Amino acid sequence: MISLLDAYRKTEKRMKDVQPLPQSEADSAALLRFLADTARDNGMDIQSCAKPASLEPLGIRPGKCVDDVYIREVFGLDVTHAKDPVQRPACGCVTSRDIGAYDTCLAGCRYCYATSSFERSRANYQRHDPQSPQQIGWPAEGAEG
Repeated sequence: MISLLDAYRKTEKRMKDVQPLPQSEADSAALLRFLADTARDNGMDIQSCAKPASLEPLGIRPGKCVDDVYIREVFGLDVTHAKDPVQRPACGCVTSRDIGAYDTCLAGCRYCYATSSFERSRANYQRHDPQSPQQIGWPAEGAEG
């Protein structure tokens, strides 16, 4: 699954000194076609995530990160077939519940939409307890889980 960069205000500041590659639509198309061909030559399939324009002429099908058909085929579970209404219009994912949390990753990717503060991510990491039922800290005493 590939996702092309979407510009978010919180990432634009971190990306301003990065020279974007490739520079033209033709360069982008050539890179995507190369990736699709390389994947196919190695028995893999590339799908796009939430891309409004079709990449199928380049050998990249539209995909779903949360794919009802895949879940049924692999796990034998029949989940909802309804598109997740809180995702971007081009997103094909079915309704799901995100179990992650913003500002928790230590990878430091400049383009990451889920990290608004690397310092906050490091602080949250320090608060993580693998024994806790939640990702950061512990539930408040008497609160539901």
